[in-house]
Amino acid sequence: MIFFVHGEDDYLIDRRKKDLLAKARADRRECEFFCAGDAPAAAIADQSLNLSLFASQKTVFIDRLDEASKKDLDELAAKIIPAPEGIDIVFLWRERIKSSASAPVGAKKIMAASKVSEEKAPRGRALAAWAQNEARALGKELSQDAADFLAREAGQDMGSLAQEIEKCAMSLGKTSGKITAADAAGQIFSMNAGGIFEFANAVERKDRRAALKTLSRLLDGPEEPLIVLDRFYKTVLRIYRGKTLSAGGMTSSEISRLLFLNSYFDADFFSNISAHSTARAGDALDMTAACNLKLKRAGTNEEKKSAITVLVADYLR
Repeated sequence: MIFFVHGEDDYLIDRRKKDLLAKARADRRECEFFCAGDAPAAAIADQSLNLSLFASQKTVFIDRLDEASKKDLDELAAKIIPAPEGIDIVFLWRERIKSSASAPVGAKKIMAASKVSEEKAPRGRALAAWAQNEARALGKELSQDAADFLAREAGQDMGSLAQEIEKCAMSLGKTSGKITAADAAGQIFSMNAGGIFEFANAVERKDRRAALKTLSRLLDGPEEPLIVLDRFYKTVLRIYRGKTLSAGGMTSSEISRLLFLNSYFDADFFSNISAHSTARAGDALDMTAACNLKLKRAGTNEEKKSAITVLVADYLR
């Protein structure tokens, strides 16, 4: 049997891959893994179709098919279709294919012979519902407010959303079965709030030395580098939304509740943000947006750390 899995969200693709792998191993199938482009298509096809002496069945995972050349796609389609008895092939295409008509010829042939599934990230209210289902799988109940908050925090990054839900569940342990919006907000800001706030201030002041020193400390922490950058972005964004609300007469405590800000924002915090700092926030937000765009599919964490540091240093030059 041939499976063709496609979609834009790497986390959902990886989860589908994990499910198929678990099933294959439960069925005691031999498993092999390839990445399109890492080896000639002919070599991948030949090795995929050969059973070892120790297994009568196997499942072959061919990842990142979207990175294969048209020639390699044609060759894979010609050699692998139809899959021999006892061999399952799982193709992973890490982009969304709107319709088979828009796919390259080789991909069309593979899709026509496959069980096709799109791993599609939910949107809007469906995203919050997905978050609640994830929490239930961990034995916790996620309130609607908490689900909305976490979904808003993660945007369309399903991996980040799943990670935050798991952190909330772990932090509560056995003390509570329900995760509230306050629990979710506190967990998200608890680890790096102070450092991120310090980094944001340094960027606003154009204090290159302080910003890079704080950034280095943040990136040496347990968080994935892009999550550090994303949290910095969202913290700064909330602070300056708070400034606008404060200018409109809303109290600090009301703003903190509305924007899920931590208690370290005291009564005078928003009124003390200067017009100059507010203007500098736009630069900080532009910088983090550029970083996220450039580093979306970067390599290792060390490469991401290096690239983020270079971008920040260039911005503050």
